[in-house]
Amino acid sequence: MSARSKSHHPNIDNERIRTRVIYSEDFAKDEWIKLIDSFPTRFMVGTDTYNSNVNFEQNITEIRKGLLARLQPASIELVAYKNAIRVMRLD
Repeated sequence: MSARSKSHHPNIDNERIRTRVIYSEDFAKDEWIKLIDSFPTRFMVGTDTYNSNVNFEQNITEIRKGLLARLQPASIELVAYKNAIRVMRLD
């Protein structure tokens, strides 16, 4: 699943969009934080740097302050980059 931050959808009045926005700079949905912390080897974060409609710097800030900052310490590195290294066989 591809979840999104609030910067991807500044106007989240649409119900379908609202369900996909799971974090922003100042919040993260509790049910997602619990799920990620329960299965930290199954999640990773990334950005859509090719999309000119998305502010890359804002998106990185949302990932760091909104999502990663709310995870358990043991989950943060896995979700931030270690899972990507493993999945893409970069080690």
